Amino acid sequence: MKTEKKHILWFILIRLIAITSILVSVVIIQSSTTDFIPLIPFYYLVLLTYLFSLVYLCLSSWWRNYTFQAYLQLLGDLFLVTALVYISGGLTGALYLLYVFPIMGASILLSSRATYVIAGLAAVLFGFLVDGLYFGLIPYFRLDQYREKSLGLVLFSIFLAWSLFILIAVVADRLTRNLRRAREHLLLAQKELEIKERLASAGRMAAQIAHEIRNPLA
Repeated sequence: MKTEKKHILWFILIRLIAITSILVSVVIIQSSTTDFIPLIPFYYLVLLTYLFSLVYLCLSSWWRNYTFQAYLQLLGDLFLVTALVYISGGLTGALYLLYVFPIMGASILLSSRATYVIAGLAAVLFGFLVDGLYFGLIPYFRLDQYREKSLGLVLFSIFLAWSLFILIAVVADRLTRNLRRAREHLLLAQKELEIKERLASAGRMAAQIAHEIRNPLA
């Protein structure tokens, strides 16, 4: 699929709507509990997302390599989601589900191969983060986020998340391919209809000219 400027702009808009919805949800949840997510770093990440979106918007106005821009935005989103998962406590939170959005974005903006590449990168980043937290290679953002877990439970959670990423990639890829195929058929039918209308118009004009030639005084 050829990535166009309108696709980039729509993706930026969807990102802004998604991060704003998450911001509102977190503020509402945090009003009833203080253990959901550290607010100050979360606000910084939200602000960073808004700034990145502004940069992407400016970039789309003068740089016409929209495919590279799509990859750049998707990779940036993966790292932002990983940062959100980290400050929420890794497996103790549920924000790893946000990896679904870059995967779906890749299926819309780019090719099938790119969709699976982004899904694979999401799996690698999430697995590296969770393993690093479990083995002590990465410190928890807050000490109270630590929960005693067995290695089997950690591995099961990782494979469950990976299965979700792959499933989302397969479903999103299939849906977008069906939509593209339907759009191509619709455009083809529209062109055929235009050709038939032109031929019909030319036939009527030819019949009128022939009538005038045969009956010049009529």
